[in-house]
Amino acid sequence: MRFFAAEDRRVALHMKLAEQVEPDLLAAVICAGDSPMSRLRYVTESGLSAPTVGRAARALIKDGLLAEGEQFPIDRRGRPEITLKVDPKHVHLGLVVEDEAEPTGRSAGVRVVAMPVTLDGKPFEGMPPIAVPIAERKIPDLITSVVDAVRQLRQKVEERGARVEGVGLSLGGHISADNWVQYSSNIGSEQDQPSPLGSHLEEAIHLPVMLENDANALARRHLWFTQEPSSAYAIVLLKSDGIGCGIVADGSVFTGARGMAGEFGHLPMDPDGPTCRCENHGCLEAIATPRAISRSLKFEGFEQVSKAVAANDEDAARVLGEAGSCLGRALATLINIIDPGRIFLLGVDELTDREANSTAAVYLDAMAEAVQKHVFRSARDRYDLEHIWANLIVSGLPTETETTVAAAAQCIQEVVKSRSGSNG
Repeated sequence: MRFFAAEDRRVALHMKLAEQVEPDLLAAVICAGDSPMSRLRYVTESGLSAPTVGRAARALIKDGLLAEGEQFPIDRRGRPEITLKVDPKHVHLGLVVEDEAEPTGRSAGVRVVAMPVTLDGKPFEGMPPIAVPIAERKIPDLITSVVDAVRQLRQKVEERGARVEGVGLSLGGHISADNWVQYSSNIGSEQDQPSPLGSHLEEAIHLPVMLENDANALARRHLWFTQEPSSAYAIVLLKSDGIGCGIVADGSVFTGARGMAGEFGHLPMDPDGPTCRCENHGCLEAIATPRAISRSLKFEGFEQVSKAVAANDEDAARVLGEAGSCLGRALATLINIIDPGRIFLLGVDELTDREANSTAAVYLDAMAEAVQKHVFRSARDRYDLEHIWANLIVSGLPTETETTVAAAAQCIQEVVKSRSGSNG
């Protein structure tokens, strides 16, 4: 990922003043991963002059965004080159609001998971995430728990001589660009009015706060911190009771005019289907999630579904297959609309780990068959039995470290963008 999306990056950068090179250089260092970025490497890749790159690097170092790293010989004469790295003392907090699930699949409550994150998307000094329970699904209780999590982590970060610059918070639902929560099942806002949660949190913790939908946050993390070759792809998040989607198009996370893009779980799949928590009927997530499957079979939880399928219960296998087929039709719709290079399906093990769960095999096979049947004909060769699992990549749910980094990713992106107007 690079800040400038122009196809001819070298020509585009030649047209920029030195201070306008800063965001791209900062992004290059952030995204370098295991391949260290140096001034000379950046000069070679961009075609800019060494003095121009040097001025940009000095400005970023002066402002506490970059630091100098290791020396290593890079030319035939053995002349050492100093690598650039992010300043490890520039930290953002990534916070995630998530449901805790019981073994039955029912919610055991809701909590905030939080972790300090450096600009390169890594845990600050290897700190693990912490979890703070939220008393009730109400905005005031969420704010109380966020304040507690921020207080704990801020103290730890500052004790180590670093500084917290801002907070990124992700949660399920419709989060608009003005930092309002329009709807969130995590906080029970089906009944509540839209909330200016971002401004409430900023007043409470005295730090900049950026809110983001959880699936969009994961898409942004993927965009910044993986070496994904495609400029268009989708992250589909299949949880116990909900389905979300983060869409990347032309190298950017697409959130729509009002931040509502990616409400994949609310695609209308069956107008006569079960009532969804959004109060519509036959939404995808009211049919294809573990909780929906259990409810359809009148089981207490998904464990009973697994046992029934293992015992060759025909009704359980039929409902499970219909749910997988429903997801497959929805994925085919997504493919036909955005033509993604790849789709990443991140889901609960019961429906994604075919090696460990017979339920996953039934579900995924039905899903794949529906995708193959309903994608536009010119895409069928990419989703036939030989190629589908290379283009539709299935894995388990992200870890707490991955979700908290994802929550912080929007803050990191904003830091990069802010350098566009820098005077060096």
